[in-house]
Formats: sequence, structure tokens, C-alpha cells
Amino acid sequence: MTDCPGDKPLPDPSVPTICAIIVTYHPDLAVLQSLFGAIAPQIDQLVVIDNGSPAPLQQSLTEAIKLIDNDKSRPPTKLILNPANAGIAAAQNQAPFVTGSDARCVLAAMLQQR
Repeated sequence: MTDCPGDKPLPDPSVPTICAIIVTYHPDLAVLQSLFGAIAPQIDQLVVIDNGSPAPLQQSLTEAIKLIDNDKSRPPTKLILNPANAGIAAAQNQAPFVTGSDARCVLAAMLQQR
């Protein structure tokens, strides 16, 4: 597992927070960015877990996440790059270990290029 942390700190721990978790595999980056924009106003943190996409696609995803995380109007974003696809359940189970949020919303949409 490769961890690519965002630069923004987590929100104040005394205030309840919500984290969205998105698992990807061969994601369509344009669709993923659209999804980020739609959910950003409703969450305090975002965790994206890529489940073993090819290295060039993981590099593109890393660059896209850095751009999103640099946008100060969006919540802190964390990216986890798994070296292999262990399945969606295994990827979803990684999220509680990397988020400090009180509630987690797992988005089960498998965003995949066609």
C-alpha cells in the first residue's frame, strides 16, 4: 500500500465530521473529478483508495488528487494506492485506519474506464 497524504489538516476533532470513501479501479478521471465536486460541499474529508490500477493510471490519479487537494475550497483528501486488486471489501476496510472522521460514507460506485 502506498500512502499519498494530503497537505491540509483534519477539521477540529471536537466537531463531528464526515468522511467519504471512494474505491477506484481503472477510474475515469473526468467522472471521478465530477464526483469529487458533487460531494465536496457535504463532507469534511475524502479518502480515495485505488485498488490496483496500472502504474500510469495511478500516477495520473495521484496528480489529479494533488490538484484537488491544493484547492482550499475542498476538504482534505487522502489517496491510498494499493499495488493489487484485493477486492472492494478489502479496500473499504482500509479506510477506518486512515480517517479521523466520526462518520464514514462509503461510495460503492466502481468508476471504471470503458
